[in-house]
Amino acid sequence: MKYILGTVLITCMIIGGTLTTHVLKSNTAPSGNTFNPEVHADFPTYDAKTLLGKAELIALVEPISNKQKEKVEGMPKATLSKLKVKKTLYGESESTITLDQAINPVEVGKDYLLFLKEENGLYYLMDGNSLIQSKNGKFKVKTDGLEGTYTSGELDKKVKIKLKDLEEK
Repeated sequence: MKYILGTVLITCMIIGGTLTTHVLKSNTAPSGNTFNPEVHADFPTYDAKTLLGKAELIALVEPISNKQKEKVEGMPKATLSKLKVKKTLYGESESTITLDQAINPVEVGKDYLLFLKEENGLYYLMDGNSLIQSKNGKFKVKTDGLEGTYTSGELDKKVKIKLKDLEEK
């Protein structure tokens, strides 16, 4: 009986070790990098028509403050950023709004163009191209149908033309 029990235990240990090795290897990228458990997001990316059709607010903003969102078990840590709305290109909002982000929070004192949706008083980015930081007073937009580098005034005109085109169709 001891021999059978010993054989079963050794077999279980061998199978367990093999499975563990397999799981660890499957979490390794082909480049040899190991699995990264940090929070990341796979945002969709929309074309201009879809993005403008879904966005509730398109605004030029400046972050005023960032604070860690209270941790909720099972959810990634997030940042709540208080934003000063400098110019609204589409939609309506208060003069300050709160952006909820799980990754790459906006930086205080920089200017951004954001395409946003609102839910329960908080704003969220629409897609992977919805956060555009100003560099030397210009915004480089990568969204298909809106791509280009614009000043805030040029961007305002471009967005209004695209929105008018959508309304006419």
